[in-house]
Amino acid sequence: MKNLVIAAAFASFVLSPASAKMMACKGENFVKMTDRMATMPYGPKRMAMMREMAVVNTDLSHGDARGACKHYVTAQRIQNDQRDPFKDLVLD
Repeated sequence: MKNLVIAAAFASFVLSPASAKMMACKGENFVKMTDRMATMPYGPKRMAMMREMAVVNTDLSHGDARGACKHYVTAQRIQNDQRDPFKDLVLD
C-alpha cells in the first residue's frame, strides 16, 4: 500500500511541466530507489538513504520539486558511496 501511494505521488510529479528538464528526477527512478532500499541490509547506509527519501516525499507533498531532486541526488550519492564528491579535492 505504501509503495502504491509513493508511486502515485511520483507519477504526478513526473507529469508536471517543471520536471521536464530534470532527467534524473523521474517517478520511475524514485520507485526503483525505494525498491532497492527495501532489499538492502539494515545499516548506516540504508538509514541515510531512507532519511533522504523521506525528505524527498515531504518536499514533493509541499510542492518543492527542486528540493526533492536535491535530496534524491544525495540519496543516489549515498547509494554509490559518493557522499561528498569534493572530499579528496586539494586546493593549494
